[in-house]
Amino acid sequence: MKIWLLSGLKPQLVLLGLLPALAGGLLAVVAAGAMMGSFSKEQATASTVAAAARAEALLADLQRRMGAHAAGVAVRAQVQQHTAAGERTALGAALGASYAALREGDPALAVLEVTDARGKVVFRAHNPAQHGDDKSAEPFVAAALRGQPASGAVVSPTSGQVALGATVPIVLDGRRVGTVKAAANLTQAAAVGLGRVVGAEVLLVGSRGVSASTLADPGPLPDLLGSGADTGGAPFELNLAAHGAHLTAVVPIRNLEGAAIAAMVVATPLAPWRDALNRMLLVLALVLVVVLALAGPCALWFGGRLAKPLVGMSAVMTQMAAGRLDIVIPGQGRRDEVGHMATALEAFRQQAEANHRLEAAAAADRALKLRRQEKTDRQVAAFNVSASGVMHFLEQAATQMSQVATSVVAQSGLAQSRADTTAQGATSASADLTMVAAAVEELNVSVGEITRQVAQAAATASDAVGLAASTDGRMRDLATSGERIGDVVRLIAD
Repeated sequence: MKIWLLSGLKPQLVLLGLLPALAGGLLAVVAAGAMMGSFSKEQATASTVAAAARAEALLADLQRRMGAHAAGVAVRAQVQQHTAAGERTALGAALGASYAALREGDPALAVLEVTDARGKVVFRAHNPAQHGDDKSAEPFVAAALRGQPASGAVVSPTSGQVALGATVPIVLDGRRVGTVKAAANLTQAAAVGLGRVVGAEVLLVGSRGVSASTLADPGPLPDLLGSGADTGGAPFELNLAAHGAHLTAVVPIRNLEGAAIAAMVVATPLAPWRDALNRMLLVLALVLVVVLALAGPCALWFGGRLAKPLVGMSAVMTQMAAGRLDIVIPGQGRRDEVGHMATALEAFRQQAEANHRLEAAAAADRALKLRRQEKTDRQVAAFNVSASGVMHFLEQAATQMSQVATSVVAQSGLAQSRADTTAQGATSASADLTMVAAAVEELNVSVGEITRQVAQAAATASDAVGLAASTDGRMRDLATSGERIGDVVRLIAD
């Protein structure tokens, strides 16, 4: 079933003009959307990867700073002497001012702790009141007491807070007299500071979940320590509760043995990228609408310009099919394909006119031949009638001649019979003259009758000769008529 709006040539041409623009626009929008989506995702991925790299560099730098602080304290002579002597008060006096100066230069420093050679805490600069607890079982302290500087992360078993630091041995006269630990606690303030530096949202995740975050309520998170934190995998999309979808990367925080015991999650929100993509798609859609608004009138104009001569040629062809040839073909002056079609249609019209003339001439010739044929038929019929009459006349003449000959033969037989009788009479004449005389007289009568019959036979023969001459003339006329018929037949054949 045809759609009534597309039943004409002009709507179809307009649609044909608009469909490529619409298809091209839609393809452009889809392609641009796909490209922009891919580009946005690539940019978000690149931004997240860069933020993760900056976060990892910050963690490494923070760990190096903590190691530098611990090493700087461990090489001070007063710290070495007071630690070796176990003079807590003197050590506190020596480290108190140093700790304040270090924090002023590096606010990230949160822990400064000194143990003796047995691993017991001599002084805590960040908490002077607490001391004397045994740290010898702690891996960092144990390693430093063995003369090996140790650095890495620890997670508080009570608060779950992550601390990143370094522990170095204190050596005096070649003896390890204690250890110094400098550490930075990754608190909420630290997370906010890291977020500002890396340019993304930061979540610090320990064994007990999120310990600090730049987001108010990130919601529950999947297990990031078992896979992503351990491998530092590629960024992945993660829905952070009310904050929406984020592209996240996991930066592992490792302990002394290199195992990932915590992680820094760097999250880049996808909403700005998607909003930008939606705005771009909206702009492209508006551009498509504008293009279609401009293409519509152009398609209408071009469609009308192209359809008008084609519609005219369609009407002309309909009239030609109906037998009208005295018409004018539209569009012959054009130089495009429509003009070529009009020229070809004009050639068809002229050829049709020529064919019509040839058919008229052929019809006239057929009519002339028909008249000639009818005339010939009439002549042949007349000849047949004449020949039939002649043959009938000849048949009658032959019959008459046969009758005359029969009569002559009969008269001759009668004459012979009478001659015989006469001979008999002559033979008996000698016997009786009277009978002779009577016989002579009778013979004279018979001879007269024979003479009369012979004259009559001669007249009949003369009439037969006349009839034969007349028949011969008619035969010559028939021969002449036959020659004329032959000429007519040859004319008809020609």
